[in-house]
Amino acid sequence: MKETQFKKGQRSRWMPIGSTRLVDGYVYAKLADVPNVPHTVNWFPLHVIEWERVNGPVPAGHCLWFTDGDRLHVDVANLALHTRADTMRRNSVHTLPAPLAQTVQLLGALTRQIRRRTRAREEQAGRSA
Repeated sequence: MKETQFKKGQRSRWMPIGSTRLVDGYVYAKLADVPNVPHTVNWFPLHVIEWERVNGPVPAGHCLWFTDGDRLHVDVANLALHTRADTMRRNSVHTLPAPLAQTVQLLGALTRQIRRRTRAREEQAGRSA
């Protein structure tokens, strides 16, 4: 890093409270301005903020779904509360068509074999060095 890249006391990439940003497809809003802390202290998912404003906190063991599937459409009418068990059942490989489920399983087996052989080669190279 260059000596002159950041001056002492200079804020790099600072955003004011109320700003929004897009992270992994979700909209986050800045609610605090605590310096030198993880981003989870200052930034919160906007859909959770909106849900809690209208309905109170999300109960333990539950999560929010976007009913139309669009994470950028942050509106309380577009949010639905579901249990984690429902989410697990919905995202399970068993809900896929049989050929696709078999392909997912084969891909996992192939990935495991590649990792196993890569690790074996790395260990062998480490022993010989």
